[in-house]
Amino acid sequence: MADSLHPAALDEALGLRALAAVLDSDLDRAARILAAARRGYRFAFPCHLAVVIPSVALRVAFRLASRP
Repeated sequence: MADSLHPAALDEALGLRALAAVLDSDLDRAARILAAARRGYRFAFPCHLAVVIPSVALRVAFRLASRP
């Protein structure tokens, strides 16, 4: 039986890549990465990020909201 990744694991991997982009000060790249995640995770990521860096979380959320 082959092991497959659950969608949540894929979202977490995308979240780590987005966090790396945020730490690299590339918020547009972080928004592009998060656009590939499921809708619930796109909402949860800025919420979790707001605990640590509220102003950056708002900017990421605005960039996500402006994407189609």
